[in-house]
Amino acid sequence: MEIRFLTDGRSRKVADMRRDGEVAILFQHDPDLAFVTLIGKAALHDSASEVRERWKRAYDLYFPTEPDRANAIFVEVEVERMELWIRGVTPEPFGLRATVLERDADGGWRVVAS
Repeated sequence: MEIRFLTDGRSRKVADMRRDGEVAILFQHDPDLAFVTLIGKAALHDSASEVRERWKRAYDLYFPTEPDRANAIFVEVEVERMELWIRGVTPEPFGLRATVLERDADGGWRVVAS
C-alpha cells in the first residue's frame, strides 16, 4: 500500500521527513468516529524534472506562483503499519486502544494488537 501526496518543500513536515525518513498520516471521518493512522517510510521526489513530469494543472491552485511550484515536492509513503479506530473493527470499549496491522515479510498484513 502506498500513499502519494504533494506538499511544499519549505514546510516543517518536509524537514522532519528528511531528518527521520518516517511519516505518520492521519485520516478521520467524523460522522462515523473513524480514525486511521498510516505509518511508513517517506520517499521525497523533488528534482525539477520529476516534479515537472508529475505535475497536473489542478496543482496550480495550491502552488500558484513559479516560486511556489519550484518548491513543490511529491511524497510517496510505503505504508508499513496501520492503526485503526473504527467501530466494528476496533475492540470495545471503543477508543481505549487501536487495532494495529503491520506489513509482514510476504507483503501481507497481520494483526499485531487489538
